[in-house]
Amino acid sequence: MKKFLLTVFFIISTAGNIYAADIGSAVNSAVERYESDVDIDEVNAEELSTALTDYFAKDINAGFISNDLQVFDNDNNGLYDTLKINYLYTESENKEFIRFVEDNENRIANSFNDLTNEEKAKEIYKYFCKNFKYDDELHYDLRHLYKKNSGTCCSLSIAFKRIMDICDIPCKIVVSTDGNHEWNKVFINNEWQNIDIVYGISLYETGFPNAEMRGYLLSDEKLKKLGYEFTD
Repeated sequence: MKKFLLTVFFIISTAGNIYAADIGSAVNSAVERYESDVDIDEVNAEELSTALTDYFAKDINAGFISNDLQVFDNDNNGLYDTLKINYLYTESENKEFIRFVEDNENRIANSFNDLTNEEKAKEIYKYFCKNFKYDDELHYDLRHLYKKNSGTCCSLSIAFKRIMDICDIPCKIVVSTDGNHEWNKVFINNEWQNIDIVYGISLYETGFPNAEMRGYLLSDEKLKKLGYEFTD
C-alpha cells in the first residue's frame, strides 16, 4: 500500500480557501481545483496520519499527488491546520487521466449489464483475476493499472470498488491492521463478504480451472484463518 511522508513546518500564518472539514474531502476539493494549499480543521499528528493513510489507500485522486506532503501548524499549538500538496502531473494530464480511467471502468461494467448484481460481482471479480497481474514495481495509480494491466492491492481495490459503484453494488475497501495490504468487501446475499483481488490473481495463476473462485466471497473468519489481520 502506498505510504506518505509528512514534512512539518511551524509558521505564523498562511492564506487559502477553507474546504470541507473531512481531510479526504478537503484534499479532493483542492485536487479538483488543481490547488496546492489545503485548509483543514485542526488535528493532531495521529489523527492526520490516520486520515491521510486512509485517503491514500482508498481514493483515486491520491494517484495525482506526491506522497511527500507538507503540513503546517499555523497557530503553533501542536495542531495541524494546513496541508501543501505537490502534483505529479499537469492539470490537463489529470483530466486526461480521469477520462481514460472512466472509459475503462464503464467498458468493464457495461460488459455485464444483463446480469444480476450477484452475477456481476462474480464475473467482474473473475475478469480482474484473469486480466490483471500484481505489479512488483508498486505502481499505485489507476492509469498504470489499465495501461499495463498490472496493479497493487491499492489500485486493484480502488478500481474494483469504483466499478461496483457503477453497478450499484455496495462495496468498501478494507485495510489490514499493519497497513500493508487492502482488499474489498461487497454486500451480496444480504451480508458483507470479502474479495481480495491480489489473492484471486495468485490463485488464477496456478493454472487450475476456476482456482480463483476459492478466493471469492470469503467470510471474516476464513480470512483470519488465512492469516489476515484486520478490525471487524
